[in-house]
Amino acid sequence: MRKSSAIIFVLLGTLSLGFSSQTLAKGLFVNWVFAVEKTDCMATCGKTGLKYPTPTGIDRKIGKPSFFICATEKKGWRAGFNKMGENTCTTVFDDKVHHGSEYFCQCTNNPRPKIFR
Repeated sequence: MRKSSAIIFVLLGTLSLGFSSQTLAKGLFVNWVFAVEKTDCMATCGKTGLKYPTPTGIDRKIGKPSFFICATEKKGWRAGFNKMGENTCTTVFDDKVHHGSEYFCQCTNNPRPKIFR
């Protein structure tokens, strides 16, 4: 499987979780949380029982996850990323970048997913 195919598979699997709490493995939970106060996913998830946003990328300048999975509405729900400190969910639709100001963050109770260990 090519690397890009694997990334698309993971992203589509993430979207299939829906907007309700899900148990992925024993003791591991994820949930979609609406960013009500227009905060980034780190702050949004920190206010829930799950506490951690699901990371999708690392900022090499600071050496820790800084991009997190989110979903915003643009002619249907689209997966995207929220960058630490920003209050939008960035996605692509019709070959154009869209910054959704109303979005959901994917939150988890796992502080460090295996991919970042």
